[in-house]
Amino acid sequence: MSRRLGLVTLTHAILGSFGDIEAGIFNLMTVPLKVFFNESLTAHYGDVSAESFSLYFSTVASLLFVGIIIGAFTMGYLMDYIGRKPTAVILRSSLGVVSGLCMFIAKPLMCFELFSLGHFLAGIVCAFRIVLVIYMAECSPDNLRGLTSVAMSSGSVLAMVIVTPLCLPSVLGNAELWICLPAICSVMALLHLSIAVFFPQSPKHLYIYNHDTPRSKESVLFYHGSVANFDAIEEEYDRERLLLTHGHTSLLEVISNRTLR
Repeated sequence: MSRRLGLVTLTHAILGSFGDIEAGIFNLMTVPLKVFFNESLTAHYGDVSAESFSLYFSTVASLLFVGIIIGAFTMGYLMDYIGRKPTAVILRSSLGVVSGLCMFIAKPLMCFELFSLGHFLAGIVCAFRIVLVIYMAECSPDNLRGLTSVAMSSGSVLAMVIVTPLCLPSVLGNAELWICLPAICSVMALLHLSIAVFFPQSPKHLYIYNHDTPRSKESVLFYHGSVANFDAIEEEYDRERLLLTHGHTSLLEVISNRTLR
């Protein structure tokens, strides 16, 4: 693995894990969030019954899955028409910053609706994680795609292992300090955006969709190193582009075709 590819992989694996943390805030901070929701509902709408509170709380919890569904249905279009990097880095990280800020300022403003918006956006960010993995796989040489994909997954797991103990009541998991976790997520998302925005786009997307061979070659050299055989890579991209022009590809064709795999 080239030094540049290793740096890119670590950046996406560590800083890019902000989305997994944001998606887990509701479960990790359930107790202090119930206190906050109760205070916010009482301040704005007066006393609410236990049944009404449970309904509000459950509705907000489900917004994450609504965001995931919307993200899943839109990411394919965004990947193809604005690109892997703009979707996985610029759009995803920007949404991550906004999501964390909404959750953070919800408490001082005593507005559970803002937290709900942040939780919804966290679902979209969570879905776009798949785009980040695809982007990283397309930037990696064939023999390293498995390694970079595992590194991306390991980064998310490691982030959750580190964050979970911080959610204990004696640390951040209390009514006063729970907002520190979404603040951390916003900082991670901002750092990820600030660093990863300088990485080249996916060479495959540049070649197949943008028909930009010079920039695709530059991207290959950046990620694969000077030993990269661009002629062989170009031939592989040409085969894939030819297959894509035939329309929809079945799962059986993907499994049986080495280029698509």
